[in-house]
Amino acid sequence: MMLDHNNETSTPLMNQIGLHEEMWLMNSAAQLDRLKEDLTAMIIDLESVLGPKTPDRLVAEIGSGRGALLAALIDQGYNAIGSEPSKDLVALAKKHYMLDRSNIKNLTARSFMSHI
Repeated sequence: MMLDHNNETSTPLMNQIGLHEEMWLMNSAAQLDRLKEDLTAMIIDLESVLGPKTPDRLVAEIGSGRGALLAALIDQGYNAIGSEPSKDLVALAKKHYMLDRSNIKNLTARSFMSHI
């Protein structure tokens, strides 16, 4: 698994990546769709907290995992971007939720914060 070029391959990070890949890569398309539906409902409930949906207001998600929350935010009209250190989970997010390089990055949290 490739993180990024900053050599942030600490054992705790690698442990978390492995755990999340083990739990989430086996989700079915129906499970992923249901997750996004649930997260969309949560976003709608939290609109007053998230604030206005304007291009200059960025919602940044660290640890996007399968991409469901990020996809739901974008579908609800938020300017959102996310990072995920697992290249396999980024690939799943891109494939299932049609996310792309402009809104999900294969970066660790530290690199992502420098990126945005």
